[in-house]
Amino acid sequence: MLRDVKEKLITNTDALIELLEEFGFEKITARVTELRFARDNEGGANNIQIRLDNNDGVYVKDYARNINTDIISYIMQEKNVDFKTVLGAIKKILNLSDTWQEQKRVSLFGGVYDTVKKKAEAVIKTYPESTMDKYVKIGARRWIEDGIDLSVQEEFGVEYDVESQRIVFPIRNEFGQIIAVKGRRNYETDEESDPKYLFLEMGPMSQTLYGYTENYGSLYNSDVLVVEAEKSVLQAASFGYRNIVALGSCSLSEKQAQLLLQLNPKRITMALDEGMDFEHIKRNLDLIESFAAFSGAKLLYWDTTKDETLKDTKNSPCDLGKDKFNEIMREQLVEYNRGNNEQKV
Repeated sequence: MLRDVKEKLITNTDALIELLEEFGFEKITARVTELRFARDNEGGANNIQIRLDNNDGVYVKDYARNINTDIISYIMQEKNVDFKTVLGAIKKILNLSDTWQEQKRVSLFGGVYDTVKKKAEAVIKTYPESTMDKYVKIGARRWIEDGIDLSVQEEFGVEYDVESQRIVFPIRNEFGQIIAVKGRRNYETDEESDPKYLFLEMGPMSQTLYGYTENYGSLYNSDVLVVEAEKSVLQAASFGYRNIVALGSCSLSEKQAQLLLQLNPKRITMALDEGMDFEHIKRNLDLIESFAAFSGAKLLYWDTTKDETLKDTKNSPCDLGKDKFNEIMREQLVEYNRGNNEQKV
């Protein structure tokens, strides 16, 4: 997982310094337990700190701007680069291949594998970026009408498959690699055998979160909104909201719960489409809670019963436009507690 890459980085001070130099940070000073540096030549040499001990998340503390986030998010925001650029630099400096995976640690007692790492994760097939070359690089009018800007479609790699007449987009893992290509039907039909969404290149959606790498700079150490459909992530980005990811379904997997908590979130809001029964929402939230023993994140959900105009619409919170989306975020979120589910935020 991404945390394993961070753990390797924080234990290699020379690599960490090289990374900062790669992205133009200045006045880097290595001390026994910390690095201090400046954003540029104009900045103060002590303004920014990275602790070298007890900092597996590689947190950066920018005292001048009151920023506290991880190294990837910090570089993305400060240097206006994307996730893949930062992670690519880290992997190059650490000499990690695209297929690198952290090995299981051996316990001190009897050579038993460390239970903290649990069972080894199955190797998931990845596709080269050239996989998208077979499609037409053009925006989708249907999605423009749904409130998704052309610039957002381009950023997320939305293209068009002439043969199947589908709007297509890549699904990426937590490292930014393509693990599937999904297509949305660009025509209307009542045929049940012709699903609205299908995979043109198969992959396990349950092992990732859509928008995780594209929005990483706004997700880490923040309030994270979880929705069902990938399209909702694109709509929210067009509204100006980047702290959002999609499950690709209505059910949260264990891996997705772990990915959410890996973001060190302050709040996680489950905003499934209108009409989803509360027991289903509860199962998703309980799964997050089962992995969150040491997390201070609050859990919330969208209570669609508070708005009669939404009844039987099956809408996502993003389908309703920016103004309604803002209203939902202000007035229709409820904090989740196992014993009391009626605490309005």
